[in-house]
Amino acid sequence: MINFEEKIKSLKGWGWNMATKKEIEQEIEELKMDYIRIQGDLDKLEAVGGKVSPLEKTLERMEQQLSDLRKQLTEVES
Repeated sequence: MINFEEKIKSLKGWGWNMATKKEIEQEIEELKMDYIRIQGDLDKLEAVGGKVSPLEKTLERMEQQLSDLRKQLTEVES
């Protein structure tokens, strides 16, 4: 999974300064789908007594990325 910041850096290399509203919305949707998938994996792992802390940390990072993306979307919309 490529994070949003890496994509923005690559766009800036081509002379872009800011992602478009559509790009941000697409990133949010992709991140939400990944979040749901990982949450399901975590639930299964927890049910069999597996170690869930790495997945919990991944979900926390994803929540922060979602928050950052939503802030950027608000900035683009205004």
